[in-house]
Amino acid sequence: MLNNIGQTMRSIRKNKGYTQHYVSSGLLSQSAYSKFELHRIDILASSFMALLEKVDVSLDEFHYIMNDFQYTRRQKFINDFFRTTFNHPNKLRQLITESERLLSDSEDQLVSDIQCICTALIVLHETGSIEQACNHVDTVWERLSKHENWYLIDIRLINSILFIFPIETAIHIAKNALKRLNIYKNFQDTYKIEINIRVNFSLLLIKYNKFKSALVVLEEAIPLCKRHGAYREMAICYGRKGICLKNLNMDSPEEYTEKAVTVLSILEEKKLEEMLYTEIKNYY
Repeated sequence: MLNNIGQTMRSIRKNKGYTQHYVSSGLLSQSAYSKFELHRIDILASSFMALLEKVDVSLDEFHYIMNDFQYTRRQKFINDFFRTTFNHPNKLRQLITESERLLSDSEDQLVSDIQCICTALIVLHETGSIEQACNHVDTVWERLSKHENWYLIDIRLINSILFIFPIETAIHIAKNALKRLNIYKNFQDTYKIEINIRVNFSLLLIKYNKFKSALVVLEEAIPLCKRHGAYREMAICYGRKGICLKNLNMDSPEEYTEKAVTVLSILEEKKLEEMLYTEIKNYY
């Protein structure tokens, strides 16, 4: 395992076949860079970021390499949360247990926020009470709502709590999240977050019989899914479009529900097929 930043940078540099002169040129003296690799001096954060760009490694990838090509316990916890299906109480309880372990080591706002959200989602699942669930995330939303800018992690958190708020509040939050996400439109894989927000937003609107608004959201989501090859999400959008068309007495709703089932069948997404059938049964 690589124990420090300098040792990790040295390993990356040597694996890429770069010399110390090449990596440090224009950034640090070769002598200072050599001492940095040997963990004898620290360097400015700006110099470190410039070195990462020189070796074409992102900060996230650097941390992953330094941790022996594994996520840190904290990062694994965060990843697990955002990959979790939020109607699985047992998984949410596991996340709460892990959050308690992490928070016992140090104060961490993000971990604390995720703990509150998991608790709220369990309460919502067990009681069906939005009011009771809201009590656990009010502090999270109160803090985020005051931010002048929302960063990607903020938007991902907000996406995870949409179903916990009353519908009008949730609509306002979702629209605001999509608007603020627009400034990231050219950054990495931001489209994945936008698709997730639109997919969640559409179901929220359908649950409250706002089929016309849901259809607008889906019509914007489907081309986005096609463009980026997000076929699972596209199938879900097709199914929900069929639900909206049926409830609005518009033409060919079954065309879209059948498309959805076909795509999920080809992808062998059995659980998503079951979820879609449940939605069709409940809202069609």
